[in-house]
Amino acid sequence: MNHSSDSLDQGSRPGPGSVRGPRRGRSGLPGQTLFEVLVALGLMGLVLAAVGELSVAARHFFARSTQQSACFREAALACFRMGRELRMCRELYHPDPVVLEGGRPWMASPGGNLVVVFRRQGPPTRPDQVVGFRFDGQRQVLERVLYHPDFSPGNPDRGHFLEPPRRLAGGVVGMALWSPDPACRHGSRFLGLELVPGQTSDSGARRGQPLRLEVRVGDL
Repeated sequence: MNHSSDSLDQGSRPGPGSVRGPRRGRSGLPGQTLFEVLVALGLMGLVLAAVGELSVAARHFFARSTQQSACFREAALACFRMGRELRMCRELYHPDPVVLEGGRPWMASPGGNLVVVFRRQGPPTRPDQVVGFRFDGQRQVLERVLYHPDFSPGNPDRGHFLEPPRRLAGGVVGMALWSPDPACRHGSRFLGLELVPGQTSDSGARRGQPLRLEVRVGDL
């Protein structure tokens, strides 16, 4: 009998109290449990969801800012054009000039309408024109209207148009007209105009920075 081989075999066998090391894969690194994999996948899902929400919010903010900037530029250009025509105002048909006495503004109610009609000097060699600026608070649209010369001041909304209404600006939520006291303007007659660009939502109209101007109307 070979006692040396028997003793070697017995010495090479691990005893009941021996501690085994961690199981390693083929790469020699410790293996991952199913719980660790699930936790990693869950964290990755949360990160991807947060990134997606931030991307959507950024796109919405950019679109809203771009739309507001476009509405402001369009309203500013419309205010300039209206002021240029009001300078040639010879007679104010609507509203009644008495309403404007004392500088009290004549303005549209929230979501309401407002029509300003006046006679202005026409192009060279042509008769005067009856021009109107019509604000629709429901559609948030400002339009320019050219009326027939037989315009009736009592029915500004039913006047005969010489041409279809022309859109001046969109996204307008407010409009006002007033006449400052001539004594405060060195005896000169002025007309004041205000446009308010903005947006409407379920909670109401969000008013932006008002656009205001005053133009001298010497023939009024």
